[in-house]
Amino acid sequence: MKPNKSNSNSLPLAVVLGLSPTGLFVVRSLGRKNIRVIGVDKDAWCVGRFSKYLTSFFRENNAESLFNTMVNIASKEDEKPVLFCAADDYLQFLAEYAKDLSAYYVMPRSYTREVINLFLNKLEFYKMCIRNSVDFPPTYFPSSIEDIVSISKEISYPCIIKPAFSHLWRKKLKGKKMVEVNGPEELVSQYRVLSQVSGELIIQEVVPGGDESIYVFGGYFDKNSEPLAVFTGRKLRQFPPKFGSASLAESLENPEILEKSVSLLRKLNFHGVCGTEFKLDPRTGVLKMMEINIRPTLWFSITAASGVDIIYTAYRDLAGFPVTACQTQERYGKWIYFVRDTVSAIYYIAHGELALRNWIKSLKGINAHAIYAGDDIPPAVIQPISVFAEFVDYFLKGGG
Repeated sequence: MKPNKSNSNSLPLAVVLGLSPTGLFVVRSLGRKNIRVIGVDKDAWCVGRFSKYLTSFFRENNAESLFNTMVNIASKEDEKPVLFCAADDYLQFLAEYAKDLSAYYVMPRSYTREVINLFLNKLEFYKMCIRNSVDFPPTYFPSSIEDIVSISKEISYPCIIKPAFSHLWRKKLKGKKMVEVNGPEELVSQYRVLSQVSGELIIQEVVPGGDESIYVFGGYFDKNSEPLAVFTGRKLRQFPPKFGSASLAESLENPEILEKSVSLLRKLNFHGVCGTEFKLDPRTGVLKMMEINIRPTLWFSITAASGVDIIYTAYRDLAGFPVTACQTQERYGKWIYFVRDTVSAIYYIAHGELALRNWIKSLKGINAHAIYAGDDIPPAVIQPISVFAEFVDYFLKGGG
């Protein structure tokens, strides 16, 4: 039965996998449009669970059980629900189950094992960059200690060691997704230790410059790989400091970032929501590709604050509603993840890299938050418990 699409009560259900602050933004974006939203997460204290815009919540820790739950949810609907993925763990789940779930859900074409692994596996990702002539920092792919000894003699320092699958390593190393090293002996010794944690490691030179040199793009591409909503901005601070996710960011029109992102994603025949990240190399003036996420990212609420409704645009297009023109940012947006940004600011102040007055100045003009929203207070109230639960998981339990 096809619902009347002019009636908001008949709008197709949306299902969001992952209810961290990223998923919380997806829930709010859709719920504010009177769309029913069901959320799924393995964490009982995930902040998105407590949003007033969430219709119902399912806690699932097992992939097979999650698949069965999702089939059961969709089977009760007259029309296929629209599926959103807001975390890498669930992308990995979809790599295994998307083909079967496509009988029950509307989802981006790019939710396939091949495409998901291309972006989750950094080895495959950088090979893709090479094939498409995309600039990225000098990167090495060692397979033995002999390789590392050789690399240690030619690479510039500082450099970083990171795994092929960073979302899996983060759980084992208390939230870190990479390790910085500052010399040959340290590189060799850290490799010996970390190779026991992850079998596939990547060594990469660090692009100099502060967090404000990192530029971002967010968008949604339709089934023809044409952008229907686009946004550009930059990070101002990160958490963890220097090598983390954004904790403070602002909108900033950047035609070069826009062109590079759209051009590459068109080449890849991409369909869905994504975010890209580049860092400007001050030595050469060249933008270096850092990563692409084929899902909403943590800072995505800044896109809505800037007048670009990426999530709702994606929903409308996937559900078969008309989308008449590509949305672009209309106003200034500034976003903060306050708890994390405070920790990062303290770190930078303690290391002489940020003046107290400049920190205070940087907090002016904020109109988007990772957690807080005036029309949806409960997630901000529950956040201290969520942070404590995360602390227990990563630190007291060893990040298991």
